[in-house]
Amino acid sequence: MKKIFFLTAVLITSCFLSCSKKPQDRNTDIIERSLKTLNDKKISETDEATLILKRYQYYLTQLKKGNAYVDWRENSNPPVYNPTVFLRMMDKMIISELVNNSVKGRDAFDGITGFFERAYISEVDQTIDSYIIYVPHKFDPSKNYPLIVLLHGHGDSSLFNPYSPANFELLKACEKNEVILIAPCGRQKQPALKGLYIDDAETDVLQVISLVKKHYPINDKKVYLTGLSMGGFGTYWIGGRHADLFAAIAPVCGLWTGIFGYPKADLDLLKNMPVYIFHNDMDKIVPVSESRSAYAYLKKAGVYVKYKEYKINKNDLWDYGMFEGHNAWDYAYKDTMLVEWLLQYEKK
Repeated sequence: MKKIFFLTAVLITSCFLSCSKKPQDRNTDIIERSLKTLNDKKISETDEATLILKRYQYYLTQLKKGNAYVDWRENSNPPVYNPTVFLRMMDKMIISELVNNSVKGRDAFDGITGFFERAYISEVDQTIDSYIIYVPHKFDPSKNYPLIVLLHGHGDSSLFNPYSPANFELLKACEKNEVILIAPCGRQKQPALKGLYIDDAETDVLQVISLVKKHYPINDKKVYLTGLSMGGFGTYWIGGRHADLFAAIAPVCGLWTGIFGYPKADLDLLKNMPVYIFHNDMDKIVPVSESRSAYAYLKKAGVYVKYKEYKINKNDLWDYGMFEGHNAWDYAYKDTMLVEWLLQYEKK
């Protein structure tokens, strides 16, 4: 039933984005007026209110051309990353708050909580990019917050739907445990690399983490990294190469041995890092042997590592049919235990 609800929500959102001409025109007018206000007040072109409104001005221009769907290529500038967050950000009250905050010299997103999108100038190619963020509704700037960094899979481009069963439970766990969550794109100006979370994409993820630490009181000892599929590889790769940043990591159905043109991740770099690995037993996209071998390697190296393997029913049209057994994230992220497991650990 949850899956049917999720698919229905996606269809309704897509229909709204592609067919709703008058709301698009109204939103375009609101954004243009807001940008004029910021310009008249001599607000910097690099101010985040200006950046995010220019981002949404671009989105609306593309929607009018009929480009209503996400362009997943990490080296492109997509029409819309995330339809759900797009609809929220089009709220007049949100736009007004962004403008008022900037005019008053505050952070543009001051006081905004829940699920939204922030913009920035990417160090990769100096274009406007954005990332998805979830801030607990009872956010208190006087407190320090744990941070979970979520790396998307190949073809997602930060398409984090908060109403999918797994993500809904993941955000509930973040709300309950007062955790800030971010989902960067992993911008890549080299199309041949298709993201991969190496080189440019690695730089992009690190830039987003740095920006979030600038905007929010993050507890540096409680920063965690997780990701699914390609993001699972990114979790091994970035988690190892920047082990000083993270207290624990959780790769989901990721690869590490160098197959499919990916570089081999150096698991020896994770020797002081708690690791929780997840995979489905009949994954036809990323072989389950990738996670089994990572678990065996890390365990032998003396790393504190856990491994959860889910049994998939071949008759399940969703998990085995549509996702070819690859969809371990629906199980890993809907279990609130993962967030609670991560929070046990602090960086020494």
